[in-house]
Amino acid sequence: MLNSLLSRYTRTLSLVLVLLLVIVLELFEVRTSIYGNALPFFEWMRQSFW
Repeated sequence: MLNSLLSRYTRTLSLVLVLLLVIVLELFEVRTSIYGNALPFFEWMRQSFW
């Protein structure tokens, strides 16, 4: 019982984390389109973050 609940919770948590990651990357894309001259900075941030 507890094991199935825990696996369901971790599956939901991983899905939420993936969605948050996609949202953050979309925000970075929006920011780079707004601040075109700051593109190298965002690329550096993305490469250093990963």
